[in-house]
Amino acid sequence: MTTPHPLQLKYLTEKNAKALASSITKFLKGNSIAVPHALALELAGSLCGFADWHGLKTAIAQKEIEEAQKPKVMKYEDFLASFRPLQNHLDSNATADGFGFNTSGAEFNFVKEVYAKNPLCVWTCIEGEGTSWIASGLHHVNRLFYIITNKPAKGPLYDIAYGHDEGDLCFELSVLNPETHQSEVIDTKYGSTVEEVLELANIDYTEEIAGIVEEGQSRVIIVKQLKPCPH
Repeated sequence: MTTPHPLQLKYLTEKNAKALASSITKFLKGNSIAVPHALALELAGSLCGFADWHGLKTAIAQKEIEEAQKPKVMKYEDFLASFRPLQNHLDSNATADGFGFNTSGAEFNFVKEVYAKNPLCVWTCIEGEGTSWIASGLHHVNRLFYIITNKPAKGPLYDIAYGHDEGDLCFELSVLNPETHQSEVIDTKYGSTVEEVLELANIDYTEEIAGIVEEGQSRVIIVKQLKPCPH
């Protein structure tokens, strides 16, 4: 059995895996080889690097669970357009283009009142590791301010860039497991180059980087292991 590439399942669903099996059936039939659909499914699993169809189906299901647990990365401008934040009516000089609510006093009391009725309409701007981001929900650790939106979040997991340099790219940092050859997302960072992000993450990219996959405006960086830079 060949070992599946750590990113091989990224675009695979059970539906298109079954479509692959159907294509195998048609191809073999065109070459005068008749195989039952069940065998074509097994062949599809093998072609994708698994022992059989059950192995592929299980891996796809696990991938879908992991994807559902990842924060949805979104640009700040897209966040404004999608969820339409409320202007802070208690402070005409509020931060974040007038959308920010303070973390104490009357503003915080108002945020808590909204949260009690519509928890998915409350967001927190959080600071950490040289950048800041907006997450859905009412958070307390490293909070900068709160935002209240007209439209509710569609789930609890969001990672909205806020406070990094304009033009920075989103980098998804993953660690490669040498035994399973699967990658695990450990962090999302922002920067202008791969080298800058890996330096911020304190990783010796000259030796430990395992791969970079470009995805539009974002990059997935896979490293072999977390290892301090030799400064």
